[in-house]
Amino acid sequence: MLDEVIQIYIVEDDPWYGEFLEASIQLFPNVAVHRFSTAKECIETVGLKPALITLDCRLPDMGGKDALRSILKKDKKSKVVVVSAQEDIETAVDLLKQGAYDYLVKNDQTRDRLWNIVKNLLKEAKLERENLRLKKQLFKSIQPVQLIGKDAKFVRAKSMAEKASKLDAGILIFGPSGSGKKTLAKYIHQHAGLASQPFEVFSPIGLSEEQCNTVLFGQEFISSTGIQRETGLLVQIGKGTLVIEHFERLPVHILEQLVQVQRSKQFYAKGSNYRFEVLGQLVFLSQTGSEHWFNSNLLGAEIVFTLTAMQIEMPALNQRKEDIELLSNWFLGQSAANRQPDVPRFSKKAMEKLQNHSFHGNLRELKAIVELAVVLAKHSVVDVEDIVIQGQSKQNHLLLTEEKTMETYQNEIIFHYMEKYKQKVLVVADKLQISKSSIYNLLKRETKGKDE
Repeated sequence: MLDEVIQIYIVEDDPWYGEFLEASIQLFPNVAVHRFSTAKECIETVGLKPALITLDCRLPDMGGKDALRSILKKDKKSKVVVVSAQEDIETAVDLLKQGAYDYLVKNDQTRDRLWNIVKNLLKEAKLERENLRLKKQLFKSIQPVQLIGKDAKFVRAKSMAEKASKLDAGILIFGPSGSGKKTLAKYIHQHAGLASQPFEVFSPIGLSEEQCNTVLFGQEFISSTGIQRETGLLVQIGKGTLVIEHFERLPVHILEQLVQVQRSKQFYAKGSNYRFEVLGQLVFLSQTGSEHWFNSNLLGAEIVFTLTAMQIEMPALNQRKEDIELLSNWFLGQSAANRQPDVPRFSKKAMEKLQNHSFHGNLRELKAIVELAVVLAKHSVVDVEDIVIQGQSKQNHLLLTEEKTMETYQNEIIFHYMEKYKQKVLVVADKLQISKSSIYNLLKRETKGKDE
């Protein structure tokens, strides 16, 4: 994932020195530089909250102290580095007292000092983004999981999940792709009173057996600084839950190790004599039930029954026809909540179209169809032509098949809005209630992909 671009302003009336500062800063990745020749030009755009402002102490329209005061009056959190040709200690101290972030003298060391300031800013920005990500992750993890449905098979799965949350043993949730297995796993996690504990998801797809081993169990190795120990997910989850997707794709050797972990609640990492304790819960997800394992591999079946004390089947959406209306309205409310004041509703014909569809992509496909319908709908009613299914389209032939990921569907929605609003990023960000950087990063990835 690309880092968000930070904005830096340079206020300098000397064109040559302004270019020098700009060239120095642009050596850093993910930095956008804007130059101004007067203080007034900069002050008018301070509301956009740049990460840093370099301010020449002598400008044609305003002195350094007045310019600093005006900038901080408009945004008291602005980081302003005053750049002056005069090495005047009293002036520097005075400006720092007035709220300047730093004071640089125009000499041979200016570029190096400015580099250090920008480098620290980038580190701070990265830490801030990481803190924000962790806060969002925590907030999301403690939000109660909503399991919508009244179908008998679904109600049974939900009831079994509530009973499974009281077990201190492995759980297998199986069902077709997109049926809500991960959501049910989170429901078990929360129902067990673990909402504030880590909830991690691991998939072995694309990993070798050695890589799987390292990610799950960690490793210990000797480096130039001594013994280095890296903990795996089994330890990192603490008292939380580790969800292992595509359970059927795990190498047999890894499965055997997990059996030992379930039995003893401890293990030794590769190359280590240190014994790790396992305190968390294991939930396995698979598209196939135990019957498949028993019919294809007796050893595998024995491992499955040893690892999992309970097996829960999530039914496909085409087996839950009476739930389609409930789920469609739920996804509609969730998708429209942050985009428009009035939550739209489905017309009778639109709902009939949804109920008559087979939904091979299950809940994932239904959610994608509803989210796209919210974008395409012109009024407060989602009509039948707004329901795009299996390649049918309304305007720009957006394809919708069960083979696409949710990220792909979301990207198509963004591109649709970009075309609809003539590539105006700010308008699209406001309409979809997403950050400008999300759109810029998507456009960068698209451009990079075409170049390659």
